[in-house]
Amino acid sequence: MFDAKDRRPDVTAYKSLVDRRRGLVDAAVRVISAEGVAKATTRRIAEEASVSGAIVHYAFETKDDLFKAVYESLTAVAFTEIGAHISPGIGLEEGARQVLAGFARWIEADRNAVLALLELTAWSLRNPDSRHLARRVYRRHLDLTAGLLADAAPEVDAVTLLTTARLVNVALDGIYLQWRALGDDSLHELLPVAEAMIVGVLPATGQTLDPRTFRPARS
Repeated sequence: MFDAKDRRPDVTAYKSLVDRRRGLVDAAVRVISAEGVAKATTRRIAEEASVSGAIVHYAFETKDDLFKAVYESLTAVAFTEIGAHISPGIGLEEGARQVLAGFARWIEADRNAVLALLELTAWSLRNPDSRHLARRVYRRHLDLTAGLLADAAPEVDAVTLLTTARLVNVALDGIYLQWRALGDDSLHELLPVAEAMIVGVLPATGQTLDPRTFRPARS
């Protein structure tokens, strides 16, 4: 018979596995951002993490699982940092400004993280078997952004929150690519413009911003 203590989970091994996964995710981000997803083989990621290939397969059953962990890790870090600057009840306009500013801080502080996310998204869209990863990351980004906006403006309806979240992500995708491609100060120059564009279409209190029925105001 086994003694009861033999059936207890090995906490040391569990922590080791968590640490290994974290190290592999960090290594994958570095490889993907510097060399692209095509070069992010199991062997290359293991080399970057200074571990054997067997460790990669032990920590993640498939490479898709590793890429999914990269998505989830980067997203969690970004939204934790951004959410720390959102005060409950500040309103939808200020909430949108703070979310934009928070994303901009994260983008500037960790350029590799955003580039890795874009690389993974483009790769998953080109691969039918992995297309669900792109949908997953964008849906998660939208849901989390809408959640932050809901904290800022709990009285606002769900459609308006989601539409505003989509506008924020549209603006940030475009600004980031211009900033990295041009190597100029696009991030700081265009952020106030993006804020004005988004705030300019937000509805009056009690009204809904729905892209299916939206009509721009005529001057």
